[in-house]
Formats: sequence, structure tokens, C-alpha cells
Amino acid sequence: MDSENNLDLLKKEIQQELLNAVNNSKLVNLFQKYGLTEDGLVKFQCILDITKIQLSDAVVAQQLKESLPAIREKELIIPACNCWCENPPGFCCQC
Repeated sequence: MDSENNLDLLKKEIQQELLNAVNNSKLVNLFQKYGLTEDGLVKFQCILDITKIQLSDAVVAQQLKESLPAIREKELIIPACNCWCENPPGFCCQC
């Protein structure tokens, strides 16, 4: 697997876990309480500071270590997900 594929897989896995965390939280109730329910109003983004990554698992670490040079910046940005839909009301994240 090449470095670009490794990074894409990492981003997708992080996005999925963020969505799981958000969907299993009480954020929907909070947003509804304050009327924050417009389409596109709520978005989630994750930014990893790659300068702080400590690699411990040998196999995963090697794959990730090979991928890091492909990141020219010091941050790996996981794209924002639009996470609110009016119909049906609630979370329906689109990443």
C-alpha cells in the first residue's frame, strides 16, 4: 500500500470514528435546544498535529512513518463533515 493510500485510509477511519462518537452523543438534543438546526450549520473537522505523533505498533508505525513525508504541512486535516439534516431532523453526516 503506498503512502497516499495509507493517509486516505487513516483519514477515512478517523472520519468514521468521529461520526460514531458524534452520533452516539447528546449533541442532537443540544443543537435542537438552541435552534442550531439549519442544513450545513453543524460541521466537524479533525486536525492532527503530526509533529506530536509517537509511533509504537511496529507494523502500523512503519506504514504510517512511510506516509508522513507525503504530508507537506505539520497537520493532517480530516475534511469537515456536514452533520445536520432537516428531513429527517438530526444527524445525517455527509463527508
